[in-house]
Amino acid sequence: MRGQNVSGFVYEDRNINALRDSSERGLSGIPVSNGREVVLTSSDGAYNLPMGPSGVVFVIKPKGYRFLADGEGQSKSYYVHSEKGSSKKLKYSGIKPTGPLPRSVDFGLIADPTEENSFSVLLFGDTQVSNEKEVEYLQRSVIDELEGTRSAAFGITLGDLVNNVLDLLPDYKGAIDRIGLPWYHVIGNHDHNQDVADDSLASETFRAVLGPENYAVNYGKVHLLVLDDILFPDPKGESQYWGGYREDQLTFIKNDLKHVPHDRLVIIAQHIPLFNESGDSFNTRDRSQLFELLRPFENVLLLSAHTHYQMHHFFGPEEGWYGVKPLHEYNVGTVCGDWWSGDFHADPKCPDGTMRDGTPRGFAYIDVNGTDYKLRYEVQGADPSMGMRLYNTRVVDADDGRGILTANIFMGRVGDIVEYSIDGGEWRPMTKVLLPDPSYAQMVMEYDEERDTLKDGRRPNNPIICSHIWSAGLPRKTTPGEHIIKVRTIDSYGREYMSETTFRSIKR
Repeated sequence: MRGQNVSGFVYEDRNINALRDSSERGLSGIPVSNGREVVLTSSDGAYNLPMGPSGVVFVIKPKGYRFLADGEGQSKSYYVHSEKGSSKKLKYSGIKPTGPLPRSVDFGLIADPTEENSFSVLLFGDTQVSNEKEVEYLQRSVIDELEGTRSAAFGITLGDLVNNVLDLLPDYKGAIDRIGLPWYHVIGNHDHNQDVADDSLASETFRAVLGPENYAVNYGKVHLLVLDDILFPDPKGESQYWGGYREDQLTFIKNDLKHVPHDRLVIIAQHIPLFNESGDSFNTRDRSQLFELLRPFENVLLLSAHTHYQMHHFFGPEEGWYGVKPLHEYNVGTVCGDWWSGDFHADPKCPDGTMRDGTPRGFAYIDVNGTDYKLRYEVQGADPSMGMRLYNTRVVDADDGRGILTANIFMGRVGDIVEYSIDGGEWRPMTKVLLPDPSYAQMVMEYDEERDTLKDGRRPNNPIICSHIWSAGLPRKTTPGEHIIKVRTIDSYGREYMSETTFRSIKR
């Protein structure tokens, strides 16, 4: 039956029993949404929203509160409604029939005095597991490393949780739950039901396991907006999917941001980048509408994944952004790296997985202080200070050297200072260049040149032009012997990273 409404109360669950007891007060002014409209609860905590035969209702977490987590680690912040359940024609099971709407759909919030304005957020790019073996890779590498961590207030996976095998979503969720942090999941193009004819039905399995695909959260002075930015099937009919938003999603964003003070840091978490990384990959009309909604906010950070490389992009007027300062999009490196490819030499538990830009697989952090933020990237299994990889000519002619030095600065971007020094001499600037990472290109070439047998692991994909490489030429004349090269970078946040390598000089 259409035209029905969902209603209920948002209350403070003081005894943390997931029940609205008579002594527990309602909370006023709390945003509640059906994925389109956003209403604020009344003085007694009541809300009322339109709801069709299927849909979802959720609370937008207010500052200073948290949700009770159930036994599986999933936050009780939403209710999924599907009167008759998902279509039986779906390849992967969707939402089971819920029957008529409950008389009251209530949400309990728990006061959280530990929530502060300074905190960190843990970021995963694509985990993208295709089978049980890759779930094991995920578990034995990054999950084992981070289990029990208190390095962040919460975490986000930026889509492509699985690789089209939606039966693995519970396995993915179980692995993430082991970390022990509140976690927010973004839907990716490989997390969609691909046997549907309408985009509004493409998240049925995701929603059944992980909840809504469009929602928002407040933490400290941050407003986090999680979005499904994949149009599936592609409305242009040119490919499987296209980056963009449906009208109901844009309406939700508009209605949500009405309740967000303009002095907050707004973080948008989605899968496909807003910059067009490969031709017309994102609907520019939808991007323009999002930019207009974000324009009143001085502090905005965009997060994406999808590409399986890492880079920063800054939007300005030439791309339709007219905010007070350039709009920063951080395209986050992936946990699975280059789709779990490469050999097992460095880590017998997991393939090398270096990404196509030469960035090792890993995870990132946002360090938030009020409305300011700093970004950092950590290589899985390595010292957190590992911020670069060097490649150089190993042996040069002492009288006529033609050696090169390249530095792949994993989080590098325009404006960073990158310098090198030989044998403790003066620091000289390196030049930012656009070329493939030489070490990665060499690794791929080893697969192609192997003549006798198959190398361990799956062949990595071909290298791409990397946006964070700096280069310099080695001196033409050098003293015979071993020489030490040091490279340092000072990033846009004033942090310094250093690494070193060597070369030999030989007289002919």
